[in-house]
Formats: sequence, C-alpha cells, structure tokens
Amino acid sequence: MLFRSHRVLRHFPGKIDRYQDFEFCPPVYIHLNLGANPAGSDEDSSIPHHVVMNSLTPETERTTHYFWSVAQCLNPDPAAMQKIYEMNKLAFDEDTGILEAQQAAIDADPNGQPLGSVAGDHAGVMARRILARKLAEEKEAKGSESN
Repeated sequence: MLFRSHRVLRHFPGKIDRYQDFEFCPPVYIHLNLGANPAGSDEDSSIPHHVVMNSLTPETERTTHYFWSVAQCLNPDPAAMQKIYEMNKLAFDEDTGILEAQQAAIDADPNGQPLGSVAGDHAGVMARRILARKLAEEKEAKGSESN
C-alpha cells in the first residue's frame, strides 16, 4: 500500500528504489521511516518520506486498541493527501481483520500451539522473541526479589 503512496506523492514514472527503517520498542510501539527515490538515483535516502507510528494498548486479555498515524514530509495537494489517507486506512483496516482472525484461531486452539510463521514474518518472529525474553527476565527478577 505504501508503495502506491510513493507514486501518488512523488509521481514516479518508472521503477523506484524503496527503503524503510523499523524501530520496535517493546512491548507495543513501532516506528517506521519509509521512502522511495527514482531507481538508481543518488537522492538522499536518510530523509523519510513517510513516518508511520503504531502503538497498542491492551483492553482485555484478548482485545487491544490499535493506534496508528502517518505523517509525510512532502507538500502534496489536498486531493493527494485524501488519497494517501484512504490508502493507509484501507491497509490498517485489512490488518485489523487479519488480527481478529488470528485471535479467533488462537482462541479456537485447545492445545495452545505456538504461532506459525511464513518467510515474510521475520520481524514479527523477532518481536515475539524479544517479548518472550523480556517476560522471562521480568519473571526472573521478581523471583530473585522474593528470595
């Protein structure tokens, strides 16, 4: 979805070099810097074109509030901004549907099997490992405090 937003904002006629940088701050904050330049150009890729903030707040054991915002450092016309908003809202609404289906599958599994993953899930797998490690460290610290 953000690939198309680069085309809307920057009016690329051909191929692009796309870049993104993720920062995960456990347990529930993800900051993304994204951008694109014409393929092969020497434009500065350290300046993000989009900044996406994701934050989650648990509501219950099985529900969470998911907050997101998208900012950009370009100066597009209002019609382009509306298109970007619609594209991002569609993407996040699709995420919501997937997350709800995943929670239903987890709830329906009486054996509590570990979550599966596919090749594109590397970041999610790493985030779960970080969270598991932090939970283990917290449990260990609480255990040593009571001794």
